Amino acid sequence: MRKGSVALVLLMLLFLLPTQAQASGEIRGNLVQPAVQDANAGDVITYDLQILFPEGYQYIYRSMGASVKFDPRVEPISQEIIGVSIPEGYYRITDSRAATSNVSFVTFSVSDLTKLQGTQTLNLRMQVKVRDGYSKVNDLKNTMVLTYMDMNGNEFGNQQDVVTDGTQINPIQAYTNTITGKTNPNTRIDIYRGSTLVAQGVSDESGNFQIVINPQPEGAELRFEIYASSGKVTRTMVVGEEEAPGGQPSNDVVKLQDYVRVVEKMSNTNLTQEQIFQKNAAVSMGQYLLIKSNVTSEEIGNGIRSLETAYEQVRLPFMNGYPDGTFAPTKSMTRAEVASVFTKIMTKGSMGNSFSSFRDVSDSKWYAGSIGYMEKTGVISGYLDGTFRPENSISRAEFAALISKYMKLNTGAGAKNFKDVKSSFWAKQYIDQVSAAGLMNGREDGSFGPNDKITRQEVATVLNKVLQRVPDENFIGKYGSNPFKDVNRNSWAYFQIMEATAN
Repeated sequence: MRKGSVALVLLMLLFLLPTQAQASGEIRGNLVQPAVQDANAGDVITYDLQILFPEGYQYIYRSMGASVKFDPRVEPISQEIIGVSIPEGYYRITDSRAATSNVSFVTFSVSDLTKLQGTQTLNLRMQVKVRDGYSKVNDLKNTMVLTYMDMNGNEFGNQQDVVTDGTQINPIQAYTNTITGKTNPNTRIDIYRGSTLVAQGVSDESGNFQIVINPQPEGAELRFEIYASSGKVTRTMVVGEEEAPGGQPSNDVVKLQDYVRVVEKMSNTNLTQEQIFQKNAAVSMGQYLLIKSNVTSEEIGNGIRSLETAYEQVRLPFMNGYPDGTFAPTKSMTRAEVASVFTKIMTKGSMGNSFSSFRDVSDSKWYAGSIGYMEKTGVISGYLDGTFRPENSISRAEFAALISKYMKLNTGAGAKNFKDVKSSFWAKQYIDQVSAAGLMNGREDGSFGPNDKITRQEVATVLNKVLQRVPDENFIGKYGSNPFKDVNRNSWAYFQIMEATAN
């Protein structure tokens, strides 16, 4: 959208689409659409079509379909399902244009509601563009039709006309006595709580309004009836939490902002498709709540919990501490421990269940499955005498070789010349590759220490780089916790260890 051309403030327009009996278990449709002021040709406007399902709907209803008819002055350009993955073949999205007019339609249907796996909110994000030849568009009128069928073949549904005018209502805090906003000039506004008229007002010559109202509690739902030139427009807003002292955001809003920022930038490396969808859904909901004008503290809390769950599911630990409450950051790692860590990473949490051919790896050992798995992948190999030597400490050169094989690296520009790595050294190629990739560094004196035993804090640091997990120090310091009695906050590896252990 061109900057400054359109002011979009997302306000919930809630349609309760009734069945014949107004059953509490009905499927409902919400069209979250923006207030639009002076939209011009080429401007893009975003609408969210939300389908809300009752608990246990998959046992009651078979299918659903929704269709949005857009104002002739706009045309659909994209549609995207947000927050849930529906298998191919069980849903359909089409956009079409009437043969004799500029009226466009977007139709969304799901043929088998069991494929939603119990998801109770389905969101279709639609973008439309103002057609050529139009300017200063304010009063877009769209129509939504929702239909659904139960298991007995009975159909339910309704149609709702929605006018998008230029009205913007500012967020309402609990126990304040004034509601402000902007609409068309000299427009009457009635405010209801339930069926009771609680306030009235008229906008001035510039469209601004300031309506005095008895203070309302948090969570109270207010209905605005706005008598616009295009007809009466109804808006529903919920009173938010009381403003924090000094006009600053509440602690929960700050926490939501923090989680949205951190979860959004987390790398998708090594994530399953399900984890990616969960992460994206939580971020999208959090972003929506941060700009929603009638957000409640309950919604903020639910948004935080969704982001916390996504954060925990995406940021899985690949290293752990010891039962005595230590991490032992400077302790060397055995070949068995390294095999275990890499198996967790490569299997997304499993310890592996393959058998090993090495004669010194007993099937009864805790590390047997991991070593068997790593032998199978070829990332870690044994010795010529048929042993793996699981209790031996792994050297920095051996770890460089392991990283190179796992990442399938090639030597590129930027490889460093370490004074203690001769051209004939068996791991020279691997050390060149990991140093060129920026995954392992040398010592301050220009050496690499190829035969030094790699420490647990060094392994945590390297693997964070491999997995593109960059510790957010401010976030970890604010919301994380340190369970290890031997890891000092002042240590250079503190945040690397917190990231590797998901603390």
